[in-house]
Amino acid sequence: MLRPLVALTLVGGFGCRTPRGPSCEVDGSHLLIASTDYQSGVLGAVSLDGSCLAEPLASSGTDPLVRTLPDHLLYADRTGGDGVRLYEPGSYDRPLREFALPAGGNTHDVVQVGQELYFARYESSALWVTDLDGRPRRTIELGDGRPDPDGVPEVDRFVVVDDRVFVALQHVDRSTGRPVANGLGELVEVDTHAVLDRIEVGPNPRVWPARDGVFVASGMFFALDGTVEHVTPDGVRTELATEAALGFDVTMVLDAPDGPVFVGLDPDEREPSHLVCGDEHVRFEDWAVDAVTDTEGTTYGISRPLDWAGLGAASAWTLDARECALRELASGFLLGPSSLARSPEGR
Repeated sequence: MLRPLVALTLVGGFGCRTPRGPSCEVDGSHLLIASTDYQSGVLGAVSLDGSCLAEPLASSGTDPLVRTLPDHLLYADRTGGDGVRLYEPGSYDRPLREFALPAGGNTHDVVQVGQELYFARYESSALWVTDLDGRPRRTIELGDGRPDPDGVPEVDRFVVVDDRVFVALQHVDRSTGRPVANGLGELVEVDTHAVLDRIEVGPNPRVWPARDGVFVASGMFFALDGTVEHVTPDGVRTELATEAALGFDVTMVLDAPDGPVFVGLDPDEREPSHLVCGDEHVRFEDWAVDAVTDTEGTTYGISRPLDWAGLGAASAWTLDARECALRELASGFLLGPSSLARSPEGR
């Protein structure tokens, strides 16, 4: 059961506001959602049936990340301090553990391997590995000797396939301020100490879990230059679609029983977003920013307004791929949702 924290006073995009605490308690399985207006942030939770939105449960940094671990939920602050908290599911009044990584790493993803945590840090050329208490264990160097004008390979998200750990290297040159592709991206397999294999994929790859492999969406934003592929752990690549044919930037590829579902943004970000399920192509307001799929095959996601302030309509939803729709679970968030995690199944 979620135990509400005392009410918080938020200062940021809203200015000073009346303190507010959770108006309900979420029993059992739930979504932990991090929200922000990039000046302040909060953690909240939504029951899987949508009957309760409990917010705020804790404060967060202004660029928060939450992830599911086998027995816990993890929060990482990506705004410079790089603080990390591990929570017992449902107990957000105080962290079970709290520690800090070296500042400035910009954690993009976290995965637990055995009794260790692997941190993908966008501003680093190595994975940072700690134990579950945050004690540093080692780093795993990811660089391959490729010349990189900004000095780092832009490590993004993990995907685990049958206990094999893969991470995306986006290889984007940000040295001149406007990101451009620095050649092809990579899907890199790592073990506990080293890189095992490298699979070249399209530029600036974003990765999502797929049956029997990984979905890879490539291409730079605001240009219809990318492709969507299915990549097996052994490197077999199958093209599924192109952004030019779809007519939008693909930001998510979600697994569904009848095939992949493509989610994305119009090249003009002021326009509505896109959802493609087979032959169905629908438009919806807001920006779908994160999603998770549980072992039962249910996909949960969050959307925020297209403006970066994160004010206005926002929602948590489930994917109905057969009807090609996002079914709203909850709305009325204090700030714009930016990251979500499902509570560990069975907890």
